[in-house]
Amino acid sequence: MKPFPIVDDPTVYNMTREEYASFVSKKVSGQSVRKAVKMALGWHSMQVRQAHKTGKCVPVHVLNEYKDLLPKFTGLRTRPTQ
Repeated sequence: MKPFPIVDDPTVYNMTREEYASFVSKKVSGQSVRKAVKMALGWHSMQVRQAHKTGKCVPVHVLNEYKDLLPKFTGLRTRPTQ
C-alpha cells in the first residue's frame, strides 16, 4: 500500500526537494501536511537513487541536493540545469 496517491508521479526525480515538498503540500490538507511532506522527502531521495541506478538522467541541480550521492554517480549521465 502506498503512503499517499501522489507518489506515482514519474517526474519526482526531476524536481528539487523543495519543489517536491511544495507539490505534496498542495495535495494534502490539515495536520497531515507535515507528515506527508516528511514522507515525500524520503520518497524523493529513494526516487533520485533509483533513477540513477536505472540509468535515467537526473538534473544536476537535483543531484546537488544529495551531496552523498555525487561521488557514487560520477560519470553517469546527467541533464544540465536550464
